[in-house]
Amino acid sequence: MCAAGVISRDHLLRLSVVRGRISAESAGEGAMASVNASAEAVQRELDALGRDVHVANLNGPQQTIVAGPENDLETAVERLAEKGFRVRRLAVTAAFHTPGMRAAACELERQLNKSTFEAPKVPVYNNTTADLYGDDADANRELLVRHIAEPVRFEEQIRRMYDHGARVFYEVGPGRVLSNLIGWILDGQPHSVLPLDVDGRPGWTQFAHVIAQTAALGVPSRLDSWFESRGLF
Repeated sequence: MCAAGVISRDHLLRLSVVRGRISAESAGEGAMASVNASAEAVQRELDALGRDVHVANLNGPQQTIVAGPENDLETAVERLAEKGFRVRRLAVTAAFHTPGMRAAACELERQLNKSTFEAPKVPVYNNTTADLYGDDADANRELLVRHIAEPVRFEEQIRRMYDHGARVFYEVGPGRVLSNLIGWILDGQPHSVLPLDVDGRPGWTQFAHVIAQTAALGVPSRLDSWFESRGLF
């Protein structure tokens, strides 16, 4: 959203600190686990269990994240494992993207109201509604507030982007978890996924690979920054 001109760099840095603090203050308020199954299959089991555990991330056809209070989540993990699901606890400190984060959402809202929001200059998708942010600043603030306490609809967001014409996806950040998820979501459909961080390969080398792949795919690119000061050191 900062790159799209919605918020300034100063507001980006301040809000990043605020959100990190809010997340840290939520430590101990729940736990999360990954399940190798669709959200529909997992939700059926959670409904039958009747505990305070929620689907938190709808990541892909075969990955769903569940979250809730520690005791309830442990019961759900045991139930899902007994049903033959592969379940893995996640190293997090709270039940993010669930109703348990409503107090954190209220604090985030107070902080967001201190920042100036503009309309996006380029399309930006959010994974709360799995659709585009609009031009209404107040509505965009509300989506950011909802995000911390509502499920992440990642699979639906990627499919929406694909329907709107997206064919090349870059993962900007550590690892390639999202790249793998996109591969599962768009399996069998023409697309390219380019992660900027790959195990066993230096960052600059992988960045060069991404630039080359981008050019090979015909994506318009400006390479002046890459070649700037070349040969001076």
